[in-house]
Amino acid sequence: MFDRWRAWFGAACVLGVMGASTPAWSYSPAAHVKPELLVGALEPLLNPLEHTMRFWESWSAGELAPAEVDEDAWRRVDAFDWTPPEPTAWTMVGDYPVVGTPRVDELWHTITRFKRLHWVRTRYRLKTRALRALNPDLDLNTLEVGQRLRVWRRDEARISQSVGTPSRGWLKDGEPLPSGEKHKVLHAHRAFGTYYTVSELVRVLGAYAERFPWAERLIVGDLSLRRGRKLSPHMSHRSGRDVDLTYPRRTAPPDYLRFHYIPRRDIDVERTLWLVRAFLASGMVEYMFIDRPIQRLLYREAQRQGATPEWLRAVFQYPARAGTRAIVRASKGHDDHVHIRWRCQPTDRRCD
Repeated sequence: MFDRWRAWFGAACVLGVMGASTPAWSYSPAAHVKPELLVGALEPLLNPLEHTMRFWESWSAGELAPAEVDEDAWRRVDAFDWTPPEPTAWTMVGDYPVVGTPRVDELWHTITRFKRLHWVRTRYRLKTRALRALNPDLDLNTLEVGQRLRVWRRDEARISQSVGTPSRGWLKDGEPLPSGEKHKVLHAHRAFGTYYTVSELVRVLGAYAERFPWAERLIVGDLSLRRGRKLSPHMSHRSGRDVDLTYPRRTAPPDYLRFHYIPRRDIDVERTLWLVRAFLASGMVEYMFIDRPIQRLLYREAQRQGATPEWLRAVFQYPARAGTRAIVRASKGHDDHVHIRWRCQPTDRRCD
């Protein structure tokens, strides 16, 4: 009966995405740890009314007692095993991607002394005409400190697309990543991505907040600009599929205004490995770039936790220096953050 309830609830998430309202479910049905459950989640679409009636009949008959309903059991990231990750495509209903994580419908900028209209136009690459359309009730010539300016609004008819390569592409109809309970977005105008990039970040960082409520906040650096293309000083980060994320620390950073140097002894290796496994569980991560010394710490921690040789070879480039097909690659300059890149999805164009 629990499987039936879970299938009904998965269908409700799907139908909520297809409507105008924002789903309340906190994890993406397309990206949780047990892909086989997707079949059960999508099957009720064929006859949602019948499944709804069966659910309420079971509930009213006492067949679904509260003690039997563990809402967290099937989405708990700790449930993953040491099976090597396999590439997975995002779940689609027709041509529309299923996104079950919370999504923002608008993005606002608060005018400050040094971040006025010109700053907004430059950073968000918006023309005055576009800003007027987004803020029809505001006089852009008389903006004062403290006023809020809408800089982005969701268009339900459009789907974000990664076009081209991470180093020579761009982002179409990107959406912003909001800050959360356990993560701080450094620069909102540099935190746009595809629906799957943003959804996966919300999924894993939300699970991280639940799993480690006592932990310090993580800092999310750059994703892409609103329309992608060159984002200094990066060679990549142009097409909405990349993100920089600080490693979990044992002590709080000096502040949350930038990335800070992290002494190796201050990196929480167990929580960092948890994040790596959580991101890889979806099968949608193409690469992670991590400094070799930190990769060595993660490799040894995974061994300590019982990782299989097959999983270690599939995930870590270490101990080799080149010539592997591992997901986690050694890359200098990633001693204070991990760089994550997601795979292209069917909705993308000329993606590579």
